[in-house]
Amino acid sequence: MAINSKGKRKLLLDNQKYYWYVLDEWGRTEFDGVQIRIIPSNQSFQISYGINQIENRRFLSIHLQKDGAHLRFYCPKFENENNIMTNHGIKNILLWCRNTIENKSHQIVPNLYPTSKNENSIEFIDNVFEELIKTIK
Repeated sequence: MAINSKGKRKLLLDNQKYYWYVLDEWGRTEFDGVQIRIIPSNQSFQISYGINQIENRRFLSIHLQKDGAHLRFYCPKFENENNIMTNHGIKNILLWCRNTIENKSHQIVPNLYPTSKNENSIEFIDNVFEELIKTIK
């Protein structure tokens, strides 16, 4: 299924097309206020990142389309000094995610990821990482 590109910016990174957009939502999403969504053209995952997060609790979420799983990672600040997100910031998010996933050098936000009754959290995280490695390259 194609992505409706209306109101979305495009970014090409390593021959993969990404769409990103800004939304301002309160109470219905994991970030309150201004946030960024990044979706690859194959729609295999979605990255969500909140602008103006508290510095020592800044995180982003990666949601897998295939099974609905998601993980939240502590991360650095990606918006510029004026708290504005640019294509450069989006590229940095994608490169940071790729590096974090490939090297499994992650700091997962505790108690915020789903687990099924038959999987322990380590197995769940490993399974999600394997799917992310397939989709984010």
